[in-house]
Amino acid sequence: MRNDGYIGPFSIDAFEEVSSIEALNQGDHPRKIIWSPPMHSPTGHFPKGNFRDVYEIEQSHQSNWTVRGAEFLSIPNAEIGGNGFIIRNGRVFTQNGINPDGMNDLIKEGELPDIWRIGPFSDESELIRTSDPVAVFTNPHIVYGHFLCEMLPRAALVRNLQAVMPNLKIAVPHKFPDWIMEFVRRIFPQESLIRYDAETQRVKPSRVVLPTMMQEYGLFHPFCSHLINNVINCFPRSEFNNRKTYLSRRFCRSWRTIINEIEVESFLESRDFSVIYPEKLSIQEQISLLRSSSHVISPFSSALHGTMFCGPNTYVMSIGYMNNLQNSISRLRQHHLHYFIPESEGRRLVDYRGGYNIETYVDITELGKAVDQMIS
Repeated sequence: MRNDGYIGPFSIDAFEEVSSIEALNQGDHPRKIIWSPPMHSPTGHFPKGNFRDVYEIEQSHQSNWTVRGAEFLSIPNAEIGGNGFIIRNGRVFTQNGINPDGMNDLIKEGELPDIWRIGPFSDESELIRTSDPVAVFTNPHIVYGHFLCEMLPRAALVRNLQAVMPNLKIAVPHKFPDWIMEFVRRIFPQESLIRYDAETQRVKPSRVVLPTMMQEYGLFHPFCSHLINNVINCFPRSEFNNRKTYLSRRFCRSWRTIINEIEVESFLESRDFSVIYPEKLSIQEQISLLRSSSHVISPFSSALHGTMFCGPNTYVMSIGYMNNLQNSISRLRQHHLHYFIPESEGRRLVDYRGGYNIETYVDITELGKAVDQMIS
C-alpha cells in the first residue's frame, strides 16, 4: 500500500440550503444554493428506418429521467488536491451528482486507483492558502470525452457564478494538457485562476465551491445546452457554414479501429464530406468546424462527443455500436442521430467494451445507403 496519506472517502449527510450568494460562503457548516430545479432530460430525434436501431435505442437508454439541476455546494475546512479531489484529513469527498457515476465506487477505504494518486493526501503537501472561496470543476478523468461530458458544463456553470461572486477563484493544476487550458483561458478571467502543482501542493481556501454535474446515467439536464452555448460563444465564429464533416480516427489509434478507414474517407469525400483529423486541430479550430457543420459522421469515439458544439438540427452519424452518451448529447443539442452498425459488429449494438483492439470492417455499399438516407 502506498504511504501517501490516503485513508478513504468521506461524505456530508446534509447541506443547509440558502437563498443568497452571500449566505453561501458564510458560517461554519456546509451549505448549498439551487439555481435550477431538477428537470426531465431532453428527448431526441430518431429518424424512421434508421437501420434497425430505433427500437434498440429506445429500449437500451432511458427515454426520460429526472436529472438534478444546477446547484453549488460550499464546503468549509477542506482542501483541493490532485486533479480535482476535495480532501479532508486524508479522505476524499464523494457524492453522486458531483462525481461521475461509478467514480465513487472506486474511492474505497484504504483503496484508490493508482492513476488518481497523483500527490500526497497528507500534511506533506505544501499548502497554497487563500481567504477567498475556490471552485473546482474537474475530476481525475482527464481525457477528452470525459472532459466534454462531465466537466465542461460545470466550468460554464462556475463562470456564471463568478458573475455574481467576483472573488471566486478557480483551482487549476499546472500540468493540465494544453487542450484543457485552451478552454480554461477562454472561459475564465486569468486573474481568477489559482495554479498548483498536483504532485506536491494542495489549495486551502476559505471554502470549496462545487457545481453539480447536471447529469445522471449519462443523461443531461436541459440547462446544460445553454451552458454549452456559453462556451461556444467564447470562441470566434467560423467563416464556413453548412459543411459536411467526417471526423477520421485513422491517425489516432484507440481500443477500436476501422480497418478500411482509408476507403471510408475516399467514399465520403466523393459525397462532398471534408475529411478532418481532429487531433491535429486546436480546440478553437475544432469548435469552429463543428459549429458550422450541418452533417457529421465519425466512428464512435470521444471525437464524436464534440458534436455537442454543433447546433440544433445537425445530422450526426456514429459508425459503430450505440452509446448512451452520444445518444444523450444528440438529445440535449436536438440533433438527428443515426447509427451505422457494420455487419462485422453482428448484433453487438449497445455499449460494448468487452475487449480491446477491436477491428471493424465497413461495407462501403451499405454505408452509402446509410449516408443517402441521412442526407436525403
